[in-house]
Amino acid sequence: MDCNGHEGEDRAAAEEMFVSFLQTSTLGPISELTPCVYDAFISNLRPFLVQCSENHMRQGVLYSANTPILRLPKLTSPMKSNNTKSKEQALADKEETLQIVSHHLDNLLYPVLAGEDMVVCGSEQRKHTVIDLVDKINFLKPKSHPNHEVVLWSKAHEERPRGVIGMCYDRGESAALNLPNTSILDANACVLRTVPYRGVLLANLRQKRRFPCDAALVAFLVAHLTNISSLVYISRYLSPMHLDNENLSFDDQRILVNLLAELDFVKYQELKSALEKRRANAVTKAIML
Repeated sequence: MDCNGHEGEDRAAAEEMFVSFLQTSTLGPISELTPCVYDAFISNLRPFLVQCSENHMRQGVLYSANTPILRLPKLTSPMKSNNTKSKEQALADKEETLQIVSHHLDNLLYPVLAGEDMVVCGSEQRKHTVIDLVDKINFLKPKSHPNHEVVLWSKAHEERPRGVIGMCYDRGESAALNLPNTSILDANACVLRTVPYRGVLLANLRQKRRFPCDAALVAFLVAHLTNISSLVYISRYLSPMHLDNENLSFDDQRILVNLLAELDFVKYQELKSALEKRRANAVTKAIML
């Protein structure tokens, strides 16, 4: 390549510098690079390795937020966490949306734990809020495998899949939205339209609590779901319909049966369908968040 703006010796020096960048330099010992903290750094490596190994080996059969909430003897199903996030999820990560609904966690989680569909809707301006809510609710939703398809955002005219999904509706459309057997979380008006929860399993979530961030709230909910999973374990041997000492309501039975169906669909789907028929005339109410 010809260059008319520099002398020949300047070009030679530039080429020599460029070639030097391509050569791999030898790495120096870390003890020479950071002599003041080297000993402490090395001594802390092994405990850190042990901690990482223990977390990696934690396995179960039912997971929430990639954390095992139920373990069974001689049976494990490792959950492969998906750390790849879309551009939309990355932008929504800065939202702290769960704290908005922290005073109504029982009513928010009940349809999710009972296996109902939920639509989180909002206008185009609230897209990141909707995506963040859908992502975190699905993250909390107990599951036995990572194959659940999550639709974070879709247009109103598109076919609506099952599960907890996000949809685009403006304020007027979301206010008039009425979907049978589906809970609606309206981000435009901060309203949750659902069948109110009545039971004991989620009773502690009715208390007003403040959390510093959504991550702390998620950890709190995972711990609570772990406690509920102890009854799921018992229900594998005693029917959830006959746990009289637990004073379970109909809503509680639906939660336990749905979690059992997540573990063994063939065995518990008939019981789950029977409970759904009993719920046919449930009345939906609007809950201000």
